[in-house]
Parts: sequence; structure tokens; C-alpha cells
Amino acid sequence: MNTRQGLIAILIAAAGYGTASIFAKMAFSQGLDTFTVLTVRYSLAALIMWFYLLLSRTHRPLEKNQRPLILMAALSGNILIPILYFQGLQRLPISLFAILSYTYPAFVILLSGLVLKEKIQSHQRTALLLTMTGCAVMFWSRDFRFDLMGIALATGASFSYAIYILGLARYLKAIRPARAMTYTISTAAVVFLIYGALTGRLLAPSPSGWAILTMMAVFSTAAASIAFFTGVQMIGPSRAALISTVEPLFTILLAMLIFNERITGLQGLGGFMVILALLILHAGTPQAGPSPTGNDS
Repeated sequence: MNTRQGLIAILIAAAGYGTASIFAKMAFSQGLDTFTVLTVRYSLAALIMWFYLLLSRTHRPLEKNQRPLILMAALSGNILIPILYFQGLQRLPISLFAILSYTYPAFVILLSGLVLKEKIQSHQRTALLLTMTGCAVMFWSRDFRFDLMGIALATGASFSYAIYILGLARYLKAIRPARAMTYTISTAAVVFLIYGALTGRLLAPSPSGWAILTMMAVFSTAAASIAFFTGVQMIGPSRAALISTVEPLFTILLAMLIFNERITGLQGLGGFMVILALLILHAGTPQAGPSPTGNDS
């Protein structure tokens, strides 16, 4: 029973994370910018996560040596990388953006081999080749209109996330994921709010804008995170990571249903190659799992 419940929890988390791009695109259509979207999202999500922590009685203060790590994780994983992601999202179709967002494992493999001098395993080479070929096939499609800046932003965010995983996220393993995410989200919310107060850049959402951002904070951030934490406890991080590869499929399906986006044959083939690379990578790495703070796009 726990295995089935864990599977359902991870699928709920994947669906929740997969809606983040959808809600962001809807918020942008309301005239809101990336800064406002992230400020409201993290502020509301932080309140929910603190309530969850206190309710589950798992909260305890951070140790002094953990505080700088949380601050750096928030500045990189919850501020810099999401800004790059959402700026790219404003320029690209959601379906293409979703695939580009999941090229970060390929960058992890490359950086591990080139910088850390780690041996690249056969399944990693296969995944890397599939990712590169898949991207090339998608861009080969004649129906695709290049937005070089959008591609650069989305790819740059994936590359930055790979650096984050290899570097700072490794040192957060000593902190329980729920605590780590609560503190990083809260730190990001405070930074955004202070910056907004000092610069006056924070926009006032309309009632429909508030509804969209609230759903984004609840379903795409807090509820998805809680469901993921629950699922990992039931079925373990490796199986959770493998099941989570369905996340871009949720995003693409919703983009087709809500925004009437259409994928050509070549784009579909390229996207399939990228997702297959994720499956191969996770299946071939038994102890692999997402970083403590998750892929916060």
C-alpha cells in the first residue's frame, strides 16, 4: 500500500511542478513580470511550507554553519535560476521550454567529466548523446522559429542548475529536504520583497492575477514539494527521481490543451529523445536523486 501511495504522491508532485510554467505563462498574459510572479509565488509558498513544518513538528533552527549555505542556495537556486527560466519562458513556446529545462543532466555529466575529472559511465554517455541529438532534431524542424535569446536564457538556466547541483546542493544533504526548501523559499521571498520595496518594481496583480499566482504557489510549489517529500519517504529517492521524469510530459500536455500549442513530428521526436535520456540516466544511477531544493523552474 505504501508503494502505491508513494507512486501517487510522486505523480502528484510531478503534475504540480509541471504546472509552474503554465501558471507563469498565464500570469505573464495578465501583464505581470518575472519579478512580481516570483515574489508572490515564494511569499505565499513560504507561508504554506512553514505551516507544514510546524504541523509536522519537524522544525528546528538552522545551525550557524548551515545558514550561509541556505543563503547561497536561495540566491542561486531560488532567485538567479528561476529568473533565467522565466525570462526564457516569456520568449519560447511552453512545450519547447519544458524540454530545454530538462537538459541540465547532460550539463551535469559534462561538468563532472571536464571539471571534476569523474569517469563518465556508458549509460551517461548514451544519455548525453541522446540529449544533444534530441535538441538538434527539435531545432532542425522547419516549423520552429528561433528565438536565440529565449533559447540562451533557458539553456543558461539549465547550465546554472547543473553547477548548482554539483556545487552547493551537495552541501545541503545534511539538512532535511523539507527544512532546506522552506528556508530557501523564505529567504528568496524576503530578498524579493525588500528589493521590491526599495525599487518600487513590484506590480499589483489583478484579482485574476492573484488567483493564478495563488494556484502557482499552492499547487506548483508548496503542495508539489510536500507530495514529493512524502513520496520519497515511501519509495525512496531513486524511484522517485525516475518517476519524476514524466514532469515535462505534463507540461507539454497542458500547453497543448490550454494554449493550443502544437508539436511537429521532428519536435516530438527530439523531445522524446531528451526524456528517454532522463530515463536512462536515472535508471543507470541507483543512488541518484534530485537536489534538496528541487528543480525550481
